[in-house]
Amino acid sequence: AEVNEYLDIDPAKLHLVPEAVDHDLFRPGDPDEARQHLAEKYGLRGPFVLFVSSLWPYKNCHGLMRAFALADLPDHRLVVLGAGRDVAYVAELHALADSLGITDRVDWVGGVPHEETLHFYRAASVLAYASFNETFGMPILEAMASGCPVVTSDLSAMPETAGGAALLANPGDPESIKDALEGAAGAEGDVLR
Repeated sequence: AEVNEYLDIDPAKLHLVPEAVDHDLFRPGDPDEARQHLAEKYGLRGPFVLFVSSLWPYKNCHGLMRAFALADLPDHRLVVLGAGRDVAYVAELHALADSLGITDRVDWVGGVPHEETLHFYRAASVLAYASFNETFGMPILEAMASGCPVVTSDLSAMPETAGGAALLANPGDPESIKDALEGAAGAEGDVLR
């Protein structure tokens, strides 16, 4: 739909090719083993909300951080997994964490090999993927395939990708994201697993 809207291309030339998850890699497993792996390799301990993405403004890590600061998840940390592609944005995120008073609850892991993300998905209480725009959103399916509840945006391709198996939130509203995070980390998350 966006290609049709923004580009002058014959619609007959457009074909949708659905993406898929590598189920040989992304599958449910023992969360305790995953937590132990993350503790030993990355020094991560305790329950956490997971953000997986390169750090670009449209990925909305800033909105997630605002929601995380509001959420009633006092024992949780926020794990940011992804390369800092936009250096100025990464600096803004660190400053935002400081201004929100959550600096000591945010773990900036950076980029990791793709196969390592499996351990993060298995150990996380919830994947938070509140992007403003995605053409697909592969982390949504990777997390689901690994047994991790998902909170994602109610915009763009994300509701379709989630297929009714995630909690949806308005990415422009930290309260909406907060409510979904609290639901996914609690009883609603158990239903999504």
